[in-house]
Amino acid sequence: MNRFKYTFLLAALMVVFISCEEEETFIIPEVDALNVEDSELAHAGLARFSDIREYYTDTIIHRYIQYNMTLSSEALKMVRVEDKDFWETHKPISQLEMTNMKLWLVSPVVVPQGTADENFLGEGTERLFRMTDEGPGEPETSYRIIDGSYWMQNYSNLHDYFSYKVTGGTVKVTGTLPRLKLVFNLQMEASITKKRGTLEGELELDFQVLENR
Repeated sequence: MNRFKYTFLLAALMVVFISCEEEETFIIPEVDALNVEDSELAHAGLARFSDIREYYTDTIIHRYIQYNMTLSSEALKMVRVEDKDFWETHKPISQLEMTNMKLWLVSPVVVPQGTADENFLGEGTERLFRMTDEGPGEPETSYRIIDGSYWMQNYSNLHDYFSYKVTGGTVKVTGTLPRLKLVFNLQMEASITKKRGTLEGELELDFQVLENR
């Protein structure tokens, strides 16, 4: 009888153990909640990286401009790719840790012959850029984020690295160039682990602007 009880107890424990393993397999990982104010993104650049582009809906012609926004904890330097100028991070050898962010933004053409400064916020002082992979919308609603990434690197430990791809959310931009305030409310996903993340908070920075007309 004791032998039977022992065998039954052992079988019950194995069932509980297997059940726990199955439950752990389906645990959703916690979301990495990042605050942009802690990222030390003190340097900012905005490059108009395309000429005016057009697309058609029925008989309406929509015209828009694409921009590359670069934010970094380190100073920026200008680089040329083909015939366009961009901002890239300049990392001093003595600096071991670095944080970077790239956002690819679209705004409608409000001033046909206007500069990047004039068209970025459409002569306004506040715009809400929304993450979308759809084509540009109507001119008054086509302030969009078409791509974005956020990453951190510790160069003293190559394993201490993580990067996220922006998957949704908004960035509200207020002010007038070169001084802009950015309010982040973004959803992200880790490139390798697929872990989810959020980036919230606000920054107020002076931007360097490249025209690329």
